[in-house]
Amino acid sequence: MGSGRGDHIGLVITRLLVDGGAYQRNGSAALSLAHVAARHYIGFYEPIPAPWDCAAGLLLVAEADGFSAPHPLVRSAPVFAAGFGADRALLKVIAADELIFELPNRKR
Repeated sequence: MGSGRGDHIGLVITRLLVDGGAYQRNGSAALSLAHVAARHYIGFYEPIPAPWDCAAGLLLVAEADGFSAPHPLVRSAPVFAAGFGADRALLKVIAADELIFELPNRKR
């Protein structure tokens, strides 16, 4: 979870911690997504990243059979990615106030 709307991110981090999760920020959407692909991180969420900071990372997550929400890659839009099986739990933490991502129909 990264930069962008501070009020929304604050709520998401609070929910994550209350649910027993952990939060880490390294300053780079691309690096964080690479960690999700390598299964070092369970997931990644950022409401307003630059497209160039997430395009390659989203490809890495897809190639590693992780889940990533669709992204237009031509403008800033919310980015969410998670390892296989963690997507639904993490989306509940995000609580998608106005950020709703459609999950694929895959067996869990």
